[in-house]
Amino acid sequence: MDGNPRRWPIVVCAVILVGCASGPADQPETVGAVSETVTTWLTALSAGDGERACPLMTEAARAQLASHQRAPVCAEAVRSLSAALGPVGLDQLRRVSVGPVTVNGSEAKATVPGGTLTLRLRDGRWLIDDLATTLRTGSGGAFPPPTGFVPTPPPSTG
Repeated sequence: MDGNPRRWPIVVCAVILVGCASGPADQPETVGAVSETVTTWLTALSAGDGERACPLMTEAARAQLASHQRAPVCAEAVRSLSAALGPVGLDQLRRVSVGPVTVNGSEAKATVPGGTLTLRLRDGRWLIDDLATTLRTGSGGAFPPPTGFVPTPPPSTG
């Protein structure tokens, strides 16, 4: 800076605006809203309730779930997933708790056992947007592999 006193008000205003830009994303109620969406979604999945689970997802996430479960629509995919999990898997899903949540503007990441869910803020609501890391292949965990899945053997270390 050259010390020109006329530039200082501009710098001060810019610093104030940048400082205020981090606002709602860092507030506990935003993290709480993200956690609540994930918890409600997991509860709906464990009940096989597509009517409740699917509206908590973006179109992209609904398509991912339908593709994973080889179902024509999201609600059918939720029912299929619930049936595939069976009693033990459903019990595990009911006990899943949401881990750390990070929020960056209109995107949030919520940690769940086995992966991370990405959420997007749409029309004032947090919606599940990406299931890629939770719809894992392999052993499946709370989310089983798709029907007909043949796991790839692990790479040789020798």
